[in-house]
Amino acid sequence: MKEFLDACDKVLNSNTFLLQTQLGFGGLREELPRFIPSPEFLQQLLQQDIERGWNNLHYYRDDDGPLEPKKGVLVKPSFELSLTRPAVTPKEYFMGMLMGNTRIGNFCSFYGPVMSRIQAELLAEEFIGWLTAGQFFELYTLEPNFLEETADLDTMCYFEPNGCNTATVVVCGRAVWLLLTNGIP
Repeated sequence: MKEFLDACDKVLNSNTFLLQTQLGFGGLREELPRFIPSPEFLQQLLQQDIERGWNNLHYYRDDDGPLEPKKGVLVKPSFELSLTRPAVTPKEYFMGMLMGNTRIGNFCSFYGPVMSRIQAELLAEEFIGWLTAGQFFELYTLEPNFLEETADLDTMCYFEPNGCNTATVVVCGRAVWLLLTNGIP
């Protein structure tokens, strides 16, 4: 999983995050609006920001103490979620992400080296296998309009203004995975 996220970082010039929640009884269209503004969502982002070594959502402290989250509100106060199914197979979708294929998604690769088709296929298959353990799953794209955008580095934000931002949802059983990228054109 880390290898896939690292590859997305390089290809898309992104800080890639993979978040997880569980489906409730209301289904995906009720779970995502509950999860995105939740403390659990923010906690996963902040934890992965440190674990992956980005520290973009935190302030450094002068006294070498623990990092502190930046000020500001990350999730927009109101947003409307728009879920769609990609026009390609899930494997082709993730391959497109690793190859910077803008015909498949908002996968701009202006700075990073793209992967070869063979490399992308192997890594996409491994990633799907890790997420799903071979079980049936569904893939959706989510309009990345639910997090604040800003060029102010002192304010908590994730999506880049006019950036190559993506939000991808994988549902496998009750598990819901939310893959976020914030590529800079």
